[in-house]
Amino acid sequence: MDWGVFWSVFVVMFVMVPLFFVWAFALVDLFGRRDLGGVAKVAWLLFILFLPLLGTLFYYLFRPTIRVDEVPELASERAGYVAEKLTQLTELRDKGVITEEDFEKQKRRLLAA
Repeated sequence: MDWGVFWSVFVVMFVMVPLFFVWAFALVDLFGRRDLGGVAKVAWLLFILFLPLLGTLFYYLFRPTIRVDEVPELASERAGYVAEKLTQLTELRDKGVITEEDFEKQKRRLLAA
């Protein structure tokens, strides 16, 4: 068995390929974000392209998080989810499955999140 070939294949398959996928996902994530402006996207792009390991690591560590209330599509999905859960809770309360106290506690939890 040629150990040089084994280790070469091992490094490519278990180090280089996963690193490439992490790098590619960072680029896909960057272009899919709606909360970053053009200048910020270009800055992150240059950082990720010219310093692939460090740029990708910094992108994952320091990228801004998406807040649900800042993206209209996510906010409307969240509102629909809360309305659906409140309807289910109301039905459970009306059927007597949960108590009024449980209903109020779950309602406060849903509305606070």
